[in-house]
Amino acid sequence: MIGIPPAARFGWVPWRKGRALLILVERAAEYDSLAPLIATLAEDSPRLNFLLVTPDADLLRTPLPAGVRQVLPLPLSGWLWTSVFLSRTRPQAVLCASSCISSRFGIALRRRNIPLLEFSADASITRVQVQAVMSDGSRKYSGHAENLRGRMLRLPPFRAITAWQLRKVPDLSALSDALGHPQRILCLGNGPSSESDQVKKLHAQDFDAVFRVNHRWLGRGLFTEPQLVFAAGSKPVRKARSVGLFCVQDRQRAERTRFACLHFLSSRALVVAEDLHILKEWDRLAEEGFGDSAPTNGVIMLAVAEALSPSHSTVAGMDLFADASGAYPGDRHTPNAYGIFHSAAKEKEFVVRWVARQHSQGRDVCVIGDVLNRALAERT
Repeated sequence: MIGIPPAARFGWVPWRKGRALLILVERAAEYDSLAPLIATLAEDSPRLNFLLVTPDADLLRTPLPAGVRQVLPLPLSGWLWTSVFLSRTRPQAVLCASSCISSRFGIALRRRNIPLLEFSADASITRVQVQAVMSDGSRKYSGHAENLRGRMLRLPPFRAITAWQLRKVPDLSALSDALGHPQRILCLGNGPSSESDQVKKLHAQDFDAVFRVNHRWLGRGLFTEPQLVFAAGSKPVRKARSVGLFCVQDRQRAERTRFACLHFLSSRALVVAEDLHILKEWDRLAEEGFGDSAPTNGVIMLAVAEALSPSHSTVAGMDLFADASGAYPGDRHTPNAYGIFHSAAKEKEFVVRWVARQHSQGRDVCVIGDVLNRALAERT
């Protein structure tokens, strides 16, 4: 980074799409021990922004180390500059040399519940440690227990408003009632096969319920009125205004979604997958050695569909980020890969076993997509 913009010293650094892993070092020697690990992690997790942060002017002017998207100056000490910096970089976790962390910066991280992993130049950090701290960051709601949002949502007036805006669906029976006890379900992930010719020949009226994931399908003109949307956060709830029922993974995401919807003048329903106890098969995979990675919304969608016991399920768009045409329909820019806290092998195993369970229980399943069909053919 040659010619540091003055605004960067005040935390106003370039904004990048996606979350980040910040690596704070005081001098180049402290980064040398991490360099091979960061290069490997960056290759495996192209969606994550690996940002090197340092006060060392010489390090700021050197070519980018392997895997690092950008080298940034450490912002000036001060609550405001630190807040601006963290808002612009959006870190999911921070790796920090012991000599570099300041008390003010550490306080700012704690207030936002951003996990911090300290290291020294003579001690190595393992891939497992980094993945653990990243996974911890993915599960934590940003400061809900301590900041203004958390205090606001606990006040009786706001609790009453959010209870009306997002009515809670308490259990699987209530969810089935809300969906009209569907017997034919269409599960659409966001992979390229979700807009394949075979999917385009389907009609919404042929299904009792259409399930979709997040909000990329908005404006694409295909199955844009789903009965249930599985949301990673509050953005799908804010954007898909016509949808009446959403599912989020856990209670922390539910609270974040409630705050994001305070300005809405409509009432919708929210179900929390954690309360449905539907991921036993996913947890069993961890016990079998597939790792403790987090399920994607696609996995949760299939688990909910299975729990509703339909007689027929059609699945498309579950391309495991292995379709040669890219990650999403019409998107050539998003890296075609899982995030650092998801597992391709574990999800593939889950989906293959999911299809086998449906058949063993006498349920009809139609799988659309070359990637998933190849994975199924490998097991027969």
